[in-house]
Amino acid sequence: MSGRKIAAGPGASSLILIAVLLALCVLAVLTALSAGNEASLGDRGTAAAEQAAQLSAGAELTLSEIDAMLVRCAGGAKDESAYLTAVLDSLPDGMTLREGQIFWNESGDGRTLMCGIRILPPGSEKRYEWTRHKLVSSEESWEDDWE
Repeated sequence: MSGRKIAAGPGASSLILIAVLLALCVLAVLTALSAGNEASLGDRGTAAAEQAAQLSAGAELTLSEIDAMLVRCAGGAKDESAYLTAVLDSLPDGMTLREGQIFWNESGDGRTLMCGIRILPPGSEKRYEWTRHKLVSSEESWEDDWE
C-alpha cells in the first residue's frame, strides 16, 4: 500500500454539516408536533374528568332527593310492601323501580352516568346502598350490562 492519505475537501464537511442541521430540524418539528398532541390530549382528558365530576355531583343531588323521599315514605308505611308502593308512587319522572331497586341516568355531552340504588327495608340503619354508578359514552340498557 502506498502512504497516500485521502483527505476530505471543504465541500465534504459542509455536506455533513447540512445533513446534521436537517436532521436536527426534523427532530425539532417532530418534537413540536408531539408537544401539541400531548397538550390536546391533556385538554380532552381534563374536560372528560370535569364532565364526569359534574355528572357524579348531579347523581349525588338526585340521591339526596331520593333519600328525603325514602324518609317520607317510611314514615307512613306499615310494612315493606306498603313502603315500596309509596316509593313507587313518589318516584320522579325518569326513574324506575324494579325489584326493590331505583334506577336513573344523569346525562350530558354524549356521556351518561347510569345510577342505581337498592332500597333497604324500613327501620334499617341505612335506607339504601349503591348498586350502580357507571359512566358510559352512550346510552346502554340495563339488561345489556354484564358487569
